[in-house]
Amino acid sequence: MKARSKPYRESLLEALKDPVEAAAYLDTALEEGDREGFLSGSGSK
Repeated sequence: MKARSKPYRESLLEALKDPVEAAAYLDTALEEGDREGFLSGSGSK
């Protein structure tokens, strides 16, 4: 039986609890001009 993978959003939220992961995510969102991604990652949305 195959293990089920977590939905993307659930995995992302779990990863963003780690300050290093959160900083990397926010840095990438800023570099790419991804306002929505930045707001999601910063907890503003």
